[in-house]
Amino acid sequence: MSMSCKIIPFRRLLGLIIAILLGLSAAEMAAGAKTIYWGRTKKTVVLDPGHGGTDSGARSPDGTLEKRVALDLTRLIAAELAGQFRVELIRTDDYRLEIERRTDMANNLKADAFISVHAGGSFSPVPGGIIVFYYKEAASEHRPFPDRTPDTPGSWDRIQLKHVRTSHLLARYLKDRLDSVQPSEVLDAPALVLQGADMPAVLIEVGYLSNPEEARDLRDSRHLEDIARAVSGGIKAFFEDLRKEK
Repeated sequence: MSMSCKIIPFRRLLGLIIAILLGLSAAEMAAGAKTIYWGRTKKTVVLDPGHGGTDSGARSPDGTLEKRVALDLTRLIAAELAGQFRVELIRTDDYRLEIERRTDMANNLKADAFISVHAGGSFSPVPGGIIVFYYKEAASEHRPFPDRTPDTPGSWDRIQLKHVRTSHLLARYLKDRLDSVQPSEVLDAPALVLQGADMPAVLIEVGYLSNPEEARDLRDSRHLEDIARAVSGGIKAFFEDLRKEK
């Protein structure tokens, strides 16, 4: 068999591969998808559905459970982010996880952002709205290891302190997008699930189950989809902003 006979099939194969790659690229552009990279790896977003198992969290008068709302919403957010980010869920079903275990998992996954999803509850039916929390150390909190700092190797205790600026920035971007769904605000709080996170981290309360109107909304799949799109949009905008700073 001559050399030219061997080369022709290779060229055809190469042309086919190039055509496929160009087709995939065009499809991504048409869909408006943009994978978020720093270097050669996708950014990792860890989503934490609050509560689970025997820990049901807040409960509405009609029996809607916070743990269920959190898991349903987190799955929707993950679907919105899929393809553009590496997305990991701390909890994928109805089981209990200790708070410390949640941030340990995020740290071990080397997450670039950590979002803990919750729904609020109150003895009063009046409170409502979406709140995005970022970490602030309690004024009365003492230091169990005075010789340690957030930069001390091997210690995740209070390590979130070095990420407060970027966590606040993430919270602001999320609020900006969530305002299109429901009035939202950003607050700081000494949330235990955030203090050991070694990355930008926030906790979102997506409404109050004790508020009858908001409890009804949190049972509505369309409302949850709107929140999921807003959260994913805020995450994307946050990483785009950080990329520009580099």
